[in-house]
Amino acid sequence: MTASTQTAAPTRCRRCRRPLRNTKSAAAGIGPGCLRLERTETAGYTPEQAAKAVTLVRDGGITLIRGGLDALYRVEGAHCVYWASQVDCTCRGAAECGSCYHVLGVRILAAGRVRPSLYALAA
Repeated sequence: MTASTQTAAPTRCRRCRRPLRNTKSAAAGIGPGCLRLERTETAGYTPEQAAKAVTLVRDGGITLIRGGLDALYRVEGAHCVYWASQVDCTCRGAAECGSCYHVLGVRILAAGRVRPSLYALAA
């Protein structure tokens, strides 16, 4: 094939990896359905916390230790290792404020929406 007949690979959603056909979605790097899910998951968190949680998942900083209804995860923070579930974490932020981005990261990973090996932030 010549260079003029090759087509560029389609932009894929950063959450579900489906091809994005809408130019607005392609520019954002996420499809409309996944965007709604992401907004629901991150409700109650600051944009900074949401960004940290996504980065934590993307970089493989969360590991499932024990599955089941009371699943436990190992979270490698910047300065320490924490233990977290979908409702609580052993970090200082969770103890003082009741929520932290580690819990959000666990929720995102547990939902299966973001896979560390596939996830890539939109530029």
